[in-house]
Amino acid sequence: MVGEAQRRGADAVLIVLADMPFVPSAHFAALLARYRDGASIIALEASHPGPPVLFGRSWFSRLAALEGDKGAGAWLAGAQTVTCEPRRLLDIDTKADLAAF
Repeated sequence: MVGEAQRRGADAVLIVLADMPFVPSAHFAALLARYRDGASIIALEASHPGPPVLFGRSWFSRLAALEGDKGAGAWLAGAQTVTCEPRRLLDIDTKADLAAF
């Protein structure tokens, strides 16, 4: 994915997880509104930075080098953040998670 964005000359990529189905479109708009340059990382929630995350182009090569299920979480410590309603950020991995929602 990141390689294709880089090939096409994208300025940034927005990483969104499919198992977080309740993130509102307004949150994505807020991430994009905070974007300023190719070096940006914009994550959600200052207390627990994580996806969805917008990465500027200067991060593309580092993202492409990630292997396995090791994510970019360690890079988010200095990220700008955008808040979102906590109940919208639920990670639904099981039927029990969905039922609990």
